Amino acid sequence: MRLVLAAVVIGGLGLGALAWRLEQEPLSMPWLARQVEQTLNRGATRLEIGDAAIAWAGWRQGHASPIEITLRQVRAVDGDGLVRAELPDAMLSLSLPWLLRGVVAPRMLELSGLSLTAVRGADGSFALDLGSLGEGQPAAPAADDGGAVLLATFAELMQPPSDDTPLAALRRVRLRETRLVVADAALGRNWTADVVSLALTRREGGGLDLAGVGAVSLAQERVPLRIDGMLDGRTRRGQVTFSLPAIRPAALARAAPPLGPLAALDAPASLALDVRLEGLRIPSMALARLRVGAGVIDLGDRGRIPLAALEADATFDEGTLRLERAVLRPAPPR
Repeated sequence: MRLVLAAVVIGGLGLGALAWRLEQEPLSMPWLARQVEQTLNRGATRLEIGDAAIAWAGWRQGHASPIEITLRQVRAVDGDGLVRAELPDAMLSLSLPWLLRGVVAPRMLELSGLSLTAVRGADGSFALDLGSLGEGQPAAPAADDGGAVLLATFAELMQPPSDDTPLAALRRVRLRETRLVVADAALGRNWTADVVSLALTRREGGGLDLAGVGAVSLAQERVPLRIDGMLDGRTRRGQVTFSLPAIRPAALARAAPPLGPLAALDAPASLALDVRLEGLRIPSMALARLRVGAGVIDLGDRGRIPLAALEADATFDEGTLRLERAVLRPAPPR
């Protein structure tokens, strides 16, 4: 009994010392980085991880704070040495109840500095360029099975977060300082999407919230973009709003020949698009609001119209585009 009691006391002191150490600063664990590499590397494209660290934030408000694992300097490198994707910093916060059961269940996931490339075909198809990172993995399930798995995952994420299952423990996924470079065959130009912050958060009462800010760059033009959305867990209904507060249509037309028709509008503009959601179905209803400031409408050989303001509201519902309201205010003659 003395030996057992001594072992318990020593074990408790050891765990306390470890908790105190993790609370002070993250503990570097290079072997963990090597284990993750060995687990994920199967094809010609390999994952390289500079370092891994583990931390614990202590006790907060009477609850056990989750354990955090940080991966630094993550790169996907193909067989020719070309870097396909870069991720300077990834933080994975773990659910403590599931960790005590021996299961790694993410509570929060935050990716910082992610850099990706993608290709958009002339037919509008879109694909990420990740090389052969998935080689050697089991074949993907059939389309029907994949759809069923996606629906089941979505249904669980729409429920209030809990520790009932590993997926139910996930609270938030966030991207910070993310860049996507797209080689666009349809536009004949490369363009870049920079995400300052994009967060997907589960609601305590069920449902999802989406919020993000960033910008899209085409040649020398940079268009700010904001995304806000929600989906109610009970009704499965919601909406996503895309806001572009500062657009120069004529400048975009000069940046890419396929956007040539926009050259007729030489004035500052803003555009907001509200998309109505019904579960995972393809959105069938949207509302667009266009606001244009002072400028010029260029009609070519038919002259130029000085413009004081232009406002237009349109809806798209079940395949029908309807102009609900349009107001054109010409500039007073000089």
